[in-house]
Amino acid sequence: MHPNPSKSPSLSLTCRPVKLQDETATRSPKTALPASAPFLLLLLVNCYLPILLIWFGVIPFTYRFHALATVLCTFVLFGLYRGYGLGELGLTLKDCRSSMLANALFCAAGGLGLYLVFLGGFQMPREHSHSRTSFLLYIAFLAPMQEFIFRGIMFAEMKRCRIADRRIMLLISTVSFSFLHIIYDYPPLLLITFISGLAWGMMYLRWPSLLGISMSHALLGAFAMFLGVL
Repeated sequence: MHPNPSKSPSLSLTCRPVKLQDETATRSPKTALPASAPFLLLLLVNCYLPILLIWFGVIPFTYRFHALATVLCTFVLFGLYRGYGLGELGLTLKDCRSSMLANALFCAAGGLGLYLVFLGGFQMPREHSHSRTSFLLYIAFLAPMQEFIFRGIMFAEMKRCRIADRRIMLLISTVSFSFLHIIYDYPPLLLITFISGLAWGMMYLRWPSLLGISMSHALLGAFAMFLGVL
């Protein structure tokens, strides 16, 4: 007799999908440029390179202000391309009162320090004194321009690049600002600008407004010019 097919045990063959390893997962990932690459390129080409060209005499020293104006325009265009808000660039009155007070205290301390440098005989050698136009140009344009570049745009871009360590941000900004003054070939000025740049950077990180540090920069810089230190 043939067995009843209805009572025969059924064989269940289940096809389970086999997960095949993605070939792309085994491939080595492509090396991507860090987010800070455009900023570092801008810093080297648009900031350090013109300064070195002036220092080595490729660009005449008398054209230093023209070179700085070109640097400013390039940074402004870069800022427009990146789409910064006014607050990101420090163009805000937020915490302005605290910033002004801190910068006023630094002006007093910095002015005393500059006067001690003057008494120590560390005047920068130069062939002529500064004119009134030079003082006005420095106060109204050069000092705010430097703060806009080395504090406003630089800190905004470093934050965009996710540089989280404030000490690194402060170091990059301060060294770049101090390096700007290497064109004067006067070592005491590098120390003075490093200390002042460090102080302005710390105050900007605490109160991100350019108004106070720009006024402080303009007053101390003009006083240094008057004493002959700058």
